[in-house]
Amino acid sequence: MCWASWAFVHRFVGARTNSAGSRGPTTWSASRSRCTGWGPSISALDYEAARQAVQRLGFTMHAFMRDIDVLLMPIAPRAPWKVEDVTLEMPVEEFYQKAVGYSDFTAICNVTGQPALTLPLHLNAAGIPVGTHFAARYGDETTLIRLAAQIESAAPWSQRVSPLLAQAM
Repeated sequence: MCWASWAFVHRFVGARTNSAGSRGPTTWSASRSRCTGWGPSISALDYEAARQAVQRLGFTMHAFMRDIDVLLMPIAPRAPWKVEDVTLEMPVEEFYQKAVGYSDFTAICNVTGQPALTLPLHLNAAGIPVGTHFAARYGDETTLIRLAAQIESAAPWSQRVSPLLAQAM
């Protein structure tokens, strides 16, 4: 579970600075210590059982995708949270409670290593881009790249700006 929190910190804190004005250990250490504190509570046997379960999931997805070129899924089952609803000061457990349900469709690809991509093909009523998630067979990135190129050609999105972003510009 810790990887999700660390990815969150890496993505949203990477460009922030500490009180001295540099990207130093101050910014990273508080969040990292939240994750590393869990390590001693997980036994080697539990860790290995979890690792093997993830590996079995990869084999299962490989077999499932044998006759499927691409899976089409939403990126998330609901609209994203507001920026102010998630802070680095919140307890990790609270972050996980908020995050549950936001990565239902993408997490499987993260865990199994399947190639996947998300395209902003729609805007919801609030003007927020809605991602459409595509996943291909393990090792078949080419199919996804070709699909993305065809979709971009048929319905270009590079010049689209959501009303929400346009307001901020």
